[in-house]
Amino acid sequence: MPRWIRICALAAIGAVALWAAGWFALARAIEDGARGWAERETARGARIGFGALAVDGFPTRWRLVARDYEIASPGPVPQSLRGGRVEALLTPWDWRVIALRLPGSHRLERGGSGETVAIEMEAQRPDAVLRLEDDGRMRALEADLGGVAARLAGSGETISAARLRLTIEGTEKPVAPTREFLRLALRLRDLVAPGAA
Repeated sequence: MPRWIRICALAAIGAVALWAAGWFALARAIEDGARGWAERETARGARIGFGALAVDGFPTRWRLVARDYEIASPGPVPQSLRGGRVEALLTPWDWRVIALRLPGSHRLERGGSGETVAIEMEAQRPDAVLRLEDDGRMRALEADLGGVAARLAGSGETISAARLRLTIEGTEKPVAPTREFLRLALRLRDLVAPGAA
């Protein structure tokens, strides 16, 4: 075998080994960062938890997967979101744009004064994009979920829509006098709701 072929083969093997080492190092940093964020938010009074957390997608992408997750806020009106799985697709060269997926069913609970409302929902196309500011604050969340079905827990009645699009935009700072800190736009097509809803 000519010497130049051996040199090229060794260089290729070295490049692959270097890429693999870099991929796993970055995957570890992403997982540690997610765990650190959950701990910081919990220390501030929120409740962030998951049954399992891992990064997959080798060799070309980094996908953070949380199973059996819960995100909860204590007030002024307690609310929580929980489900079997949430995925975040990360690109190191543009960490401010994160593709999200929430496959399967999810449960949203909101309550206060001893009364809690729970809604179980599932989207046909559970994809969204989260856009962050340079300091990590949310700039916008955009979701086009396709068909959606939701029902009030304990009720057999279902609300559905052929298409649901959702946009949430954060403000630079709370807007006086309403203290508004985000704007929500919800677009529904072919909404079907029972009379009780």
